[in-house]
Amino acid sequence: MPLNAVPGVFTPDGTNYARYVPYVRVFEAIDARALVQAYVGAYPLFQRAYEELGFPGKYFNDRLVEAIDDLLATPDPATPPEFMRPRVLSEFADPDLETRSAGQKMLLRMGRENAARVKAKLGEIRRELEQASSRPVSPS
Repeated sequence: MPLNAVPGVFTPDGTNYARYVPYVRVFEAIDARALVQAYVGAYPLFQRAYEELGFPGKYFNDRLVEAIDDLLATPDPATPPEFMRPRVLSEFADPDLETRSAGQKMLLRMGRENAARVKAKLGEIRRELEQASSRPVSPS
């Protein structure tokens, strides 16, 4: 879980989506360019930590872009997904949705409108990352 659990009780209907609105607003308020500039400045630390986690010879930035692309590829079902509760946690009734990445499942659970807003900001961040890779990096 990237954050503490969203407050409130999960309900598999549209009323659940309101729980995510404060998080979406904060995410939308992020200045994508400033975020990417800070990321570029701290990139050597991210890269070193990534290698120490067991990914020598791989680039953290590649994984970050891959994760953003995965989130941007989250399906946008015309109707809210159905859930079932075979165990303690609710699962998607649609087997295709249940096999999605954890990030895509989070976007699906937050509702179409919230997911669209998050995906729009992720697209902006992705574009800034692309532009940053084509700009010379200033030494720190």
